[in-house]
Amino acid sequence: AKDVPSVALIGEGENLGQVRYELADGQVAFTVNADLPAPKKGEFYQVWLKAVDRDDKTRVFKLELGKAGYMGWGSVSAETLPFQVVVSKETKDDDQLEMTVLSGTLQK
Repeated sequence: AKDVPSVALIGEGENLGQVRYELADGQVAFTVNADLPAPKKGEFYQVWLKAVDRDDKTRVFKLELGKAGYMGWGSVSAETLPFQVVVSKETKDDDQLEMTVLSGTLQK
């Protein structure tokens, strides 16, 4: 496996995560791994991309529980860089970010 850049996702307490990413063909492909407690019934973890210089944000995917914690992946245009990756805990499946649990920034 080749070495790909990664950015730590920082949260409160024991919450930890990482974004691994790769630039190719004008796209940023990225994978989010997070070590988070199981959400309560009716709650889920959502990943957002947030502009660093404005309040614009986009929902990209929900994290799914895997063998090594919660994970998910996606791809966006490299022109989006730099951007903040935010993991939130949600109760409603909508465009309102409820509670941030982890965040980190991918630079150009």
